[in-house]
Amino acid sequence: LQQFFNNHMFKLEEKVYEEEGIQWEPIKFTDNIQTLDMIERRLGIVDVLDEESRFPRATDESFRRKLMTTLSECNFFSVPRQLRTGFRLLHYAGEVDYEVAGFLDKNRDQIQSSLVDALTHSTSSFVQDLIKFGVRSAPATADSPATRSCRSTEPQQQLPRAASSATLLKSAMKNHHTASSPLQRSKSGLLSRAGGSGSPSSRKQNATSVAVQFKSQLNELMEVLSTTHAHFVRCVRPNREKKSNHFDSDLVQTQLLYSGILETIRVRQAGYPIRTPHGRFCKRYSMLADNIYRRGDSREWSGAILESKLASGCPLPSVAEEGNSVVHRLWQVGKTMVFLRECMFHFLEERRKGAIYRCAVTIQAVFRSYVVRKQYLKFRASVIVAQAQVRCVFARRRFLLRKEATIRIQTRVRCYQGRLAYLRTRYVLTLMQANLRR
Repeated sequence: LQQFFNNHMFKLEEKVYEEEGIQWEPIKFTDNIQTLDMIERRLGIVDVLDEESRFPRATDESFRRKLMTTLSECNFFSVPRQLRTGFRLLHYAGEVDYEVAGFLDKNRDQIQSSLVDALTHSTSSFVQDLIKFGVRSAPATADSPATRSCRSTEPQQQLPRAASSATLLKSAMKNHHTASSPLQRSKSGLLSRAGGSGSPSSRKQNATSVAVQFKSQLNELMEVLSTTHAHFVRCVRPNREKKSNHFDSDLVQTQLLYSGILETIRVRQAGYPIRTPHGRFCKRYSMLADNIYRRGDSREWSGAILESKLASGCPLPSVAEEGNSVVHRLWQVGKTMVFLRECMFHFLEERRKGAIYRCAVTIQAVFRSYVVRKQYLKFRASVIVAQAQVRCVFARRRFLLRKEATIRIQTRVRCYQGRLAYLRTRYVLTLMQANLRR
């Protein structure tokens, strides 16, 4: 599984760069293929363990001595003096010591034939069907094609890329068909460890060790994984005391080292972790191309967008590495994708966020101007109506005052004219009476 992780994360990284025509330096990473070959090859650890398990007089110490003889020239196997009952293997992230006590007994792990006979002759129809349904061919042996496939010098080289091949898919489906459910696999494992459903002598001959079963099941698992799009979730144990909000830095660092996370981070920092198809890149970052009209296909347009940021005088993120120009160290344009460094990706995202912010501010300003103008026009109409009413009231008041004043003036004038006529008439009558009296 660690080799599958290495192949998916590291080797495919290099293959993508080669297919896209990206200028890059070969990524150096620790490969555990030789350790896998030492464990699974012919006369490897699994074969020696399975062979020793067949001998009744074999012991754990004889298994250890045979490993020392068989793997004496292997650089990944050693027997230090302080390990008197064990051996040491050099794994992906460091050396691991193994104690051989109980290796053979755990590898045999056979169910007694009397128990299988009792289950076979059970009066329960469910138990009888359980035993009959679990009969299948024995798992792959050390010389089977499934086992030999793990002995090649590069067993995982084509696994992720073979996910679309019909041959591997059919093989994985065939493996699923032979063990289509966990119940079937548990029944078949029960019979295989017991030696089948035949006579005791045949069960003894056909007994399969735990190591062979594990190798066969692991091969099936790798075939299934090779047909999928892999995603990896690494669980890190924060401390040994199971306390909350407490992190043991040494323990966490050891787990990150042994699980390959630190190596993955180093490889991603050395390469281009952000890959975006040209069409999606143009659609997302075309707003950053100031005063540049689209020309050519998406690949040319992607390069023009990136070049425009360089020519615009914007402060680009700095990279501490030496080598090619700043452009090629920050991004590269491949055949189908744009490859970006982490810092360049964040730089473009910040510029895009700023452009979206400015557009949003402009849209908000226009919308708020529309809303405010609409409110202003409504308020202006209301003010005009109110002004008209107020002016009408004041005009009516002035009219009434003028009317009252006019009436008073008319009254005074008429009074004066009437009195003047009265005085004239009185004067004339007085003269007439005076003349008559004479």
